Amino acid sequence: MPPKEDEYLPVDIKATWQALEKCVEEGLIHAIGVSNFTVEKLTSLLDHAKIVPSVNQVERHPVWQQKKLKPFCDAKGIHVSGWSPIGAPGAIYGTQIVVSNPVIQSIADKHGKTAAQVALRWGVQTGASVLPKSFNSKRIAENFDIFSWELSDDDITQLSKIEQHRAFPVKEFCSPKGPYKNIEELWDGDI
Repeated sequence: MPPKEDEYLPVDIKATWQALEKCVEEGLIHAIGVSNFTVEKLTSLLDHAKIVPSVNQVERHPVWQQKKLKPFCDAKGIHVSGWSPIGAPGAIYGTQIVVSNPVIQSIADKHGKTAAQVALRWGVQTGASVLPKSFNSKRIAENFDIFSWELSDDDITQLSKIEQHRAFPVKEFCSPKGPYKNIEELWDGDI
C-alpha cells in the first residue's frame, strides 16, 4: 500500500456486474454483492442491474454511521455489512476513534460492557451485520457477547449525535492514473 501507479486498472462496473449476474444465472454462485459503494454508485449500478446486490460491505460504526447509505440500501433490499465496526484499534492501519469515543465509552460504562461491545451491538441493533476481527481469544469472546442485552432508545439517540467522519478514507486508492482521481470522487463527496 499504496498501489504502484502501473497497478491501477480501468474499472467497468457495468460489465463486471453483468459477468457476475451471468455466474448467478449459470448456478456458479448463489448471491452477489458490492463493497464500498456509495448511494451514487449503487444508483448507477441499479440502473442496469438485473439482480440487486445482496449486500454492500462498507465502513460502518457509530463514528461513521452511513446515515445516507443505510436507509437507501434498506429501501432497495440491500443488506449492509459493516467492516471495521470497532475501528481496527489493534491493526497497523487501525484507529482508536471508535473505542475511545467518550459517548461510546459512557454507554459502555453504563451497561458494564466494553466500548467495542457497544459499537458492535449498535451495528447489529440498527439492522446491519458486523465484521470484527481479532486474534485475541478474550476479545473474540467479548465480540460474541452482544446478543444478551440491548441499547436503550436513549443510547441510540446519544450515539446518533456523534460527530460523523470516516476512520478510513483510503486516499491510497486515488490516483491520476486510477479510476478515482481524488477522495471526493472515490466517495462521491460523502466524506
